[in-house]
Amino acid sequence: MMYNLISHTSRKVKTILTLLVFLTAAVACDDEENAQKNIVQLAQGNANLSTLVTALTKFPDLVTTLSGNGNFTVFAPTNAAFNDLLEDLEATSLNDVDEDELREILEYHVIATAALEAADLASQG
Repeated sequence: MMYNLISHTSRKVKTILTLLVFLTAAVACDDEENAQKNIVQLAQGNANLSTLVTALTKFPDLVTTLSGNGNFTVFAPTNAAFNDLLEDLEATSLNDVDEDELREILEYHVIATAALEAADLASQG
């Protein structure tokens, strides 16, 4: 259990670092077309987030929420982050991951607030 906790924490740190790189690139691409898309549509348009899209489709309520008008910041795990997760869980696909655990992982990456700036993340400590 302790290994799982350490592994899970390490995985989260790697995922967050990968995400920060992705978010930096995503913020730099703030064009008018993307401003009209919701979070799910933006993820669907990025090949590096295809595993995230697959994971989200397992939970229609999450898709509905992230497609709605609420203010959310999503630390979108990349395909590489999901590959690390599968390796850590000794799973070969998302279908091998317990649905409750997968949902918890997805929800962990969402904050119910408007877009955060890098300085906001640093202050979260």
